[in-house]
Formats: sequence, structure tokens, C-alpha cells
Amino acid sequence: MLMTSKQREIKKLPVEKNPIGINEHQKVAIVAFILGVVLIAIIFLLEVFFHISEFSTYNVIFFIIEHAAASLIIVGIVAWIFETYFRHEMLTQVEGKFQKQFNEFCYNLQENVNKRVNPGIVEIATKRDNHKSYTKWISSESEDVFFAGRAVLARINKNLESSNLSGVVPTLIEKYKTGSRIRIVTFDPRSDLIKRIADDETRSYEEILNDIVESIGLVYLLYEESKKIDFKNEDGSIIIVLYDLINDFSYQEVKRREGSNKANQMLFGMYYNYQAGYNTPLYEVLDPQTKKFFSTYIKKIYDVNHPCRWLLRIENGKRPSFNKDLYKSIENHIERTCIEHQIELIYKLPKLQA
Repeated sequence: MLMTSKQREIKKLPVEKNPIGINEHQKVAIVAFILGVVLIAIIFLLEVFFHISEFSTYNVIFFIIEHAAASLIIVGIVAWIFETYFRHEMLTQVEGKFQKQFNEFCYNLQENVNKRVNPGIVEIATKRDNHKSYTKWISSESEDVFFAGRAVLARINKNLESSNLSGVVPTLIEKYKTGSRIRIVTFDPRSDLIKRIADDETRSYEEILNDIVESIGLVYLLYEESKKIDFKNEDGSIIIVLYDLINDFSYQEVKRREGSNKANQMLFGMYYNYQAGYNTPLYEVLDPQTKKFFSTYIKKIYDVNHPCRWLLRIENGKRPSFNKDLYKSIENHIERTCIEHQIELIYKLPKLQA
């Protein structure tokens, strides 16, 4: 049975102000500040050594540059303060808001099921693990594909291998070559919520963490393989982002392009209490209103985490970008966690290549 919103009330856990060190926005703030200081220092030295006249053309130019430099310094300081002390709190509030909305949706969904009201969702399998519907996105067609789940890449990989298909890395690369836009949201293994998830599903902390770490390792392998292919295709893209909140379902959406004779598809599976997620039923969303709710919820998770928790970007026909700082942070956290909990994971993260 689905849990009510009261049962799924989010426990406020301590989080770091900045979970991955210096993010991209903070780097821009630092550059702006340093550039401003350097410009002012250069102008000062020029005025001292060359004795620029107060009414000369050079003095007017220096005056403009000094004020521009001062503006850069102020912008850098304000941006740094916002990114360091306020942005994380703002994102946390946004995540909490959508988490509450989804908890209420789960409760209402269960009420509708109990009353035999058709909510536009149908159960297509009592156990979603390795169901054939999960592989319908594998085709030569150009499509928009969105995956979300705690260890979604590890689960996709297992499903593909069980069906005697190529693993998730070569399959995603082939899908990218068709011009498909692929978005993936998977769990951040540094999260304090993993212990609670393990308790909810009566699985060991080690087992849950191992699956999540395997997904992260597959992202790195995807990055290494993607460096070997031709990137002239500007239509295709793969962007992978991490998230850190209680998300109650796994999600797969395939949007066909114009001219396709196939229907769009949206699948999801709930994470139930006291049961491993992959052993729970698989549902398909049918009506537009419910589809809009799910896609909006997942897109918000993607949007709020993309600036500071993106892990891989392959887009615009450019070489792939991999967030090495984030990956190193994960490596260090896993190493400390294994020592602290005296555990040894079956899956080992690939070592970051220089």
C-alpha cells in the first residue's frame, strides 16, 4: 500500500552548505572579484609611475576602468555571499515544496484506487524489475528520453543484460547518435538519506549504497566511452544530474518526435515501505493531466540540481564535459563511509583518469 503524506514526512537532516566544494557560480564570483582587484592595481601603478595628469584623456579612461573594476569586485562579493549562504537554502525550500506536493499526490492516488476511481494510471505489471516495457526506448528513432531513480543506470544496465542486450553505456551512446535528447536524474551517494531509505525498505545500508555507487560508476564509464565517438551531431545530447531528497518513485518517459508512428510512453514505479523498489508494481500514465504532474515534478528536481550537481554533459556537438570535482568528492565520501561503517562495497568506483 502507498504511504500517506504523514507517514512520509521528511526528516530534516543536517546538510552541507555546499556539498561539492566550489560550484560554477562561485567560480565566476571569484574571477569577477580577482579581475576587479587586478584592474584597480594596474591603474594605480600606471598613475604612480607615469604621473597621469588629472585632466588628460588617459585619466578619463582610467576613471571609467576603475569604476568598472569596483563594480566587478562588488558583484563578485555579493554573488559569493549568495551562492555560499543563500542558494542552498533556497533550493532546499523548492525541493521541499515539490516533495510535499508529491506526498499529497501519493495519498490522493491511494484514496482513488481504494474508491475504484480511475486516476489515469494503470498497473501493467505486479513486479517492475526487468519488464519488457522498460526497453521500448531502444530504437533507431530520434526521441526525448528522461530517466529518474535512485540507482537508475544500474537498474537499466541489469535489465538490458538480463534481456541479452548491450549494456547501458553502449546503448545510450547509440541512442545519442540518433539525435535523441537524454536526461537522467540519479541519487547522490553522499546523501544522509541513504540510511533512512535502507530502513524504509528493510535492506542493508551497504546494499543500497552499492547500487547507487554503481550508477555513478556507469556515468564515468559513459564519459570515457563518449570521448571516442564523433561529436558532429548537434541534435543529440546526454545530461546526467544528481539529486538529494526523498523521491518516492522511479520514472521513465519517452517522447516521440513528429512523424513517428509510435505513442509516447510514461512509466513509473513506487518505492513502498518494507519492500525493495524493483520488486514493486510497474504503472503506466495515460491521461495528460497526470502526465503533466509527473513531468513537472521530475523537471523541477532536474532544474534545481543541474547548476551544482551535474555530473556529465554531452551536448551541442561538443566534446563531453565531466564534473571531476563532484566525482572526486564522491570518491572521498565513499572511502570515508566504508571506513566509518566498516563495510566493503561489491562495486568499486572507476579511478578518475588524469
